[in-house]
Amino acid sequence: MIKLALAISHNLYRQSLKELIKHESDIVIIKEVSRYSDILSMIDDNDIDVLFLDPYLSGLNIMEYLGSVRDKKSPLKILLMLNSRDSDMVVNALCLGVKGCLDLDSSADQFVQAVRSVSNEEIWADVNLVSKALNKILNTKKFSLNDLKSKLTNKEEKIARLILQGHSNKGIAKELFISEKTVKTHVGHIFKKLGIKSRFQLTANYFSGEAFPSES
Repeated sequence: MIKLALAISHNLYRQSLKELIKHESDIVIIKEVSRYSDILSMIDDNDIDVLFLDPYLSGLNIMEYLGSVRDKKSPLKILLMLNSRDSDMVVNALCLGVKGCLDLDSSADQFVQAVRSVSNEEIWADVNLVSKALNKILNTKKFSLNDLKSKLTNKEEKIARLILQGHSNKGIAKELFISEKTVKTHVGHIFKKLGIKSRFQLTANYFSGEAFPSES
């Protein structure tokens, strides 16, 4: 039996999913929440197999939350509820360990299939979302390894590498023994110096064929 938790801000959508799951013999909803504060404890909840997560819950910084799940090596398997505007989120989310990205326009059957796939440790990614993400990767600003070394300080380069490894700001702060506020300042400097605006663009460059070597 797949134990599913719903973290969705819209009550109507949440109720619709509950009605849908009633007809599935191998899936049961064990928790349903609508606030960010309610999903914090789920990181350490071994009773949940799959969390269907709305990234726009009030107060939620989705990348920070996913980073925390990753940093704590949580067994929680996350299926993100996304729409066509969220293609930027797909690559970063998958890098941070998300098992699935489901488009809001998906059918009921696709939702059920996605839950089953994610529960089985398989990756589920909506074709339209992935296609848009790949198009942005191909068109994103490119920079070379020399750019990292010539444009960034040693500290900034270390932080850039940790971002590419999927660490959250909190995880980077812990790794480098600095404050989270200091990390945010460095990240802002990195983006400005490299001419990019997001973690997505940094990650996109990594997937474009520019291999960032490990720290020696």
